[in-house]
Amino acid sequence: MRITTAEPTPLLLNNLSRIAILPAESAELTTEQMNAGQGGRHRAVQVRLVGAGR
Repeated sequence: MRITTAEPTPLLLNNLSRIAILPAESAELTTEQMNAGQGGRHRAVQVRLVGAGR
């Protein structure tokens, strides 16, 4: 995923930490089912930041 902003966005990483990216199989689950742990197993992935000066 590549995100481009029109201007510096100092809180971008904080904002992105609040987005859950789930598999398509989880699309029909309710909030209650997800909170109960019925969303299946998910794994964390590494995030690599790219941009000017990095």
